[in-house]
Amino acid sequence: MMTRDALSSYLSFTRPTKIRFCTGIIPLRRDFSFFCKKGKDMSWRTIYITESERLGLYLDNLLIIKNGEEYKIPLKDIGSVIVEDNRTVITLKLINKILKYNILLIFCDDKYNPIGILNSTNGYFRQSKIVNQQINWDRELKDILWKEIVKVKLQNQNFILKKLEKYIQEVEKGDITNREGLGAKIYFRELYGATFIRGDKDVINSALNYGYTIIHSKIARVIAGKGLLTYLGIHHKSEYNQFNLASDIIEVYRPLVDYFVYIYMKHASYFSKEDRVELINLLNAKVLQGRYMESVSNSIEKYIDMIIEFFETGVFDIEKIPSLSKFEFYEL
Repeated sequence: MMTRDALSSYLSFTRPTKIRFCTGIIPLRRDFSFFCKKGKDMSWRTIYITESERLGLYLDNLLIIKNGEEYKIPLKDIGSVIVEDNRTVITLKLINKILKYNILLIFCDDKYNPIGILNSTNGYFRQSKIVNQQINWDRELKDILWKEIVKVKLQNQNFILKKLEKYIQEVEKGDITNREGLGAKIYFRELYGATFIRGDKDVINSALNYGYTIIHSKIARVIAGKGLLTYLGIHHKSEYNQFNLASDIIEVYRPLVDYFVYIYMKHASYFSKEDRVELINLLNAKVLQGRYMESVSNSIEKYIDMIIEFFETGVFDIEKIPSLSKFEFYEL
């Protein structure tokens, strides 16, 4: 097993250049802040609340109140809100508007870990039709799709660590030989060291879990917005997981989080607020989707649309699955 310092000989990328936002991070005050990036034809601000007394509604604006000061942000410009302070009061009027605007709202526990998201019960305007189709998704098509998802995940891992070519070639329908799991054993130990154990309580695992959860929550919100049931998966089917479909879809994005944590957090002595903000910002990182670079948020929309179309028509478009053959991080 190689040392961490020797790992660079296996990495297929040099340290990526962070490209600064044109708008960057905009501190409202030290107690709370938001960062934003404009997306094409989509809501574009992520609001990160670290301390606030009250979140309310003023006309069609998010109203943030702290120590008698007020800040207003148009709801039409917001894509996500992450609330970290468990003392914050949120009004019902604001929650209703957040649901109307299809904004992702994530709640964190007292250890700053995402613990829940807000989903609308109204769903998609054709939800009954979409759900009936989802329930009857063909098993053969599921196995074909899962094979391609696993292959792309392994390819994305392999773009980071040139050690998995053999497993990519061996993936079968439904990944019945578990090439994904075998690849993961090699991948994590080569990336983070021989003593690394996924699931331990350390900085790297905390960062990985946080980054995965942010992207997973975004995926779950998009799934619900398109009328699909989050608990009916393609491959994942745990009765205890209400987000099986999101757990399927996130797989190709995990290596993006893995690489970011390796490059920027491997020497961290603790998991800081700044680290959490950087991981939230991965929603604005760009990945290759077909011939174009798309933000992670935008690519999720197109990826899920492709899945729906695949089960409706049987036509599979591999280019709609995000690839890390080219990607860009953004500096706050």
